[in-house]
Formats: sequence, structure tokens, C-alpha cells
Amino acid sequence: MRSLFSKLLGRPKERVADNASDPRQISVRPTGLGLMFFATAISCLLLAVNFSNNLIFGLAFLLTSLLLVDLAQARGKLKGIACGPWKVSPVFAGQNASHEIQLEERSKKTRPAVNLTNMAGSCGPSTELAAGMQATLRLSQEAPERGVLTIANVALESTYPFGLFRSRLRLPHPTPCYIYPRPQGSLPLPRRGPLQNQPSKEDEETFDQLREYLPGEGLGRIAWKASARSEELLTKNFVDESNLPILSLDWDDATQADDEKRLSQLAAWVLETEELGQRYCLVTPQGNIPGGKGPLHRKRCLEHLARYPSQGQAS
Repeated sequence: MRSLFSKLLGRPKERVADNASDPRQISVRPTGLGLMFFATAISCLLLAVNFSNNLIFGLAFLLTSLLLVDLAQARGKLKGIACGPWKVSPVFAGQNASHEIQLEERSKKTRPAVNLTNMAGSCGPSTELAAGMQATLRLSQEAPERGVLTIANVALESTYPFGLFRSRLRLPHPTPCYIYPRPQGSLPLPRRGPLQNQPSKEDEETFDQLREYLPGEGLGRIAWKASARSEELLTKNFVDESNLPILSLDWDDATQADDEKRLSQLAAWVLETEELGQRYCLVTPQGNIPGGKGPLHRKRCLEHLARYPSQGQAS
């Protein structure tokens, strides 16, 4: 019966993309309810022909007309929808990973009951795309374990209005989402002596505060905007952090027997050290992250921990 529907539908496909490198396809398939309607319509038609009953003929034609109306709606249900880039935020193990995408309705038609779905069965909440407006759809998935979460075969779907046919618009693959180790552990921060600095791109002077301009200083350090708001000539004061001590967050200092617990302890140390404003480096059997601090350094360290192979992979 599905093959018969496929012949009737002609497998309509239409490319809708913002650029040629982002091909997507629209497909229309009957739902379980649609198959039941089709079987009922055929049964009524056979009964009507056998018994020459006009009432059964009317019921068969009514069911067929509902199928045809819903099919006509389904064929153009997702046309004219453009999508933007995926937005993915890293999370810690045990939280929900969220993938967001912004859609824009360009055909000046309202699209009710539209939702995101993937082959794993996850389905986002339905929303309505108003004519000429933008909407953000979100697909959430549980992330009980650390690692890199990838979601394939994500599509935009709708069964409006009668639920007899499902329109499916394939979307570009989402960006992988990093699942950081759960930050937990009771061990205190390692108290090793100041490490010998390792060369890093972050070993540069960083902005500290504004101060009064001193004669002979370079013009490149003058804060022109701040000086325009005040009556004094101000200059930017920088501090050189390359000579400050670096705290080593070492794999060997996390004395837990289980690798996952060690990773959780290191993740907790990374967050704690960031709160203290201390420069730190990360040392694991899979490699070292040079000394630094700040959001980008924190992100680099946590991603390094998320990519650490599990015990099953290591063996």
C-alpha cells in the first residue's frame, strides 16, 4: 500500500536552500492515519459497487476528498522556508543538549504546527511560522555521558491539517555539541610550586585599567574615547602575565581510580581555578593545554576533557 501511495505522490522533491552548498529536500509521505483512511475509502468504494448503495458511495467520495485536500496541502506545506545556521551550546554531562535553528518564512504564508525531529525519535515542540516572520526551533536531547554529541537526519516536519500526510524538509547537519564531564570531586586544588612558563599565544600583555597619560608614551596606547569623555588624557595600562605563576592541573594529582571520576575532578578544578582568576595549564595522558585563563582557555580545557577516550575505546 505504501508503494501505491508512492506512485500516486510521485515522490515530489523540491530544493529549498539559501545557497547551492546547502541542498535540502521536501518529501511527502502518508501517516498511519492516512493509510487507514485510504484503506477505508477503498473498502467503502468496493462495498458501494457491490451493493449499489449511494450512501456508501458518498462516504467513499468524502474520505477520498479529505485525502486529496490534505495531499494538496502537504505538497506545498514547507515550501519557501529558509533556515539559518545551527546554534549549539556545550553542556555538562547530565544536562540536556539543545540544538537551535532559526527559520524564516519567505513565501508570505502561515505555517502552523511545524516541529523539528530526527531519526532517533526526538521531537521538538510544535510552533507556528507566521507569514514573513522568523522563528527559532529547538531540539533537546538528554546527554547523560560526556563526549561529542552528533545528531544526524534532522528534519522539519508537519502533519497539518488532518494528519493524513507528513511533509518532511531535510535540514543541514547540526554542529557537534560538546558534553563536558560532570564537575565533581572533593580533592583540593593541587599546590605545586610556580611552573616554568610554557610559550603560548595567550602569553601576551592584557588590559588592566586606565591611568593618566605620561609624557613620552606611545600614542597607540592612548584611550581616545575615554579621554574624550573626561578632561584628562588617559592611556591604557597593561600587565604582562607571562611571568605570573601557572597552576598545573595534572592527571596524576587526581588520585581517583576511575578515569571518569578523574575527568570530573579535573573539570571541577578548571571551574574553580577560573573563579580564582589563576592562570593554569592542563596535563593529561592525551596531551597538554598550555597555561592561560579566561573563557576561551576554559572552553579549550573542557573540550579536551570531553574528547578523552573512554576506557572501552582505550582498550
